[in-house]
Amino acid sequence: MDETMLATQKAEHALLGALILEAAGLPGSGIIGEIAKIVKPEDFLDTTFGEHLHTRIYQSILNLAGPLNEVTIPLEMAKTGPLPRGTHAEFAILNAACPCWVDWESYTKAVREYSDTRNPNRKRKPDIKGGCNLA
Repeated sequence: MDETMLATQKAEHALLGALILEAAGLPGSGIIGEIAKIVKPEDFLDTTFGEHLHTRIYQSILNLAGPLNEVTIPLEMAKTGPLPRGTHAEFAILNAACPCWVDWESYTKAVREYSDTRNPNRKRKPDIKGGCNLA
């Protein structure tokens, strides 16, 4: 795995971990909505075991209206198809990858920047309102 892919994976782990931690501690604080304005499911690179595991976890987080944890998210993921191999183990990695959700803005920025580097021709709005400053 090259350095960029490793850094991308670490940023994705941290962002997903932050979303889960934040939801557990301060429900309704609104970072999910702010992050969703900046990071789209297709921004995730992770293809663990040949599956788009991080993409599916993130989409499930966006779909859920209730608690976010290693039980509710896989249940939501299962609505769209079988769980990828390694799904449950990935939650242990996500929990360990993000010691504190308050750095969510830097994780969001990193995931978005890595995605833009991989997809330079993707059309995005140049000015993002709300969320983190990507300037």
